[in-house]
Amino acid sequence: MRTRLLARWRSFLLTLVPVLVVFSLWDAYAISEGHWYFNPAKITGLIAWGGIPLDEILFFVVIPIASILTLEAVRSAKPEWWKP
Repeated sequence: MRTRLLARWRSFLLTLVPVLVVFSLWDAYAISEGHWYFNPAKITGLIAWGGIPLDEILFFVVIPIASILTLEAVRSAKPEWWKP
């Protein structure tokens, strides 16, 4: 669809990194305070810093990527929708 996302990798990282940092910190805090936990039967078992499962960190990466790719694909297919 010629989204050219990789050509704009800096802006892509500026979008992805804050999401990853904020939600990872939030998860680490909530886990440490006992607000929530992850069922060991439902995760891979690989735990990152703060007790956050690797699955959760990947979620914070994959979902924003999917959202950005969807937005860019629509922009590419329907450029008239994005004119001011």
